Amino acid sequence: MQVYTAIFLKTTVKLPAELVDQLSIYSTLALFPLTIFAGWLSDRIGRKLVIISGLFLGAILIWPAYRALESIGAEFIKANNQEYPFAILLILIALSLALALVVGPQTAFLAELFPAKNRNSAATLPHNLAAGWIGGLLPLIVTWLNQVWGGSLAGLWYPTIFLGLAALIGLLLLPETKTVNLSQ
Repeated sequence: MQVYTAIFLKTTVKLPAELVDQLSIYSTLALFPLTIFAGWLSDRIGRKLVIISGLFLGAILIWPAYRALESIGAEFIKANNQEYPFAILLILIALSLALALVVGPQTAFLAELFPAKNRNSAATLPHNLAAGWIGGLLPLIVTWLNQVWGGSLAGLWYPTIFLGLAALIGLLLLPETKTVNLSQ
């Protein structure tokens, strides 16, 4: 969603590209400590809970966050009030938090999920396919759905449903791995 958010702010909301790029940099900088925090948290309370929380938070936040970005962006363009970019940044950081909760524990989780004998291929191949195909195509799919359904937020059902289903499946099927011995 981080890639699509910048596209959305530039093309749909019509914010100046320089402002969007600055806000994207700041939210990405915020993602770094949030990711470290999420990894630390997963060491304390468990990987599964942190990852599932991030998936649910992402599914819950997408629609209201994008509605708010659209509304606040329109007000910024109308009034050029300098408080609006800060509000937009807070929304971007909230979306970054959802992402951090998933990616923070992800590396440890993937390593702990598979036995040492086939850990590398078992963890990296599906991860990279998912990142490339699902994450890489997300902006294209959301934009296409927006055009097909005729709304600036219509395509957001795709990541919302995807995250919600991933959270539900993870809740039901993923094991807790924080105590797994990696030498086995």
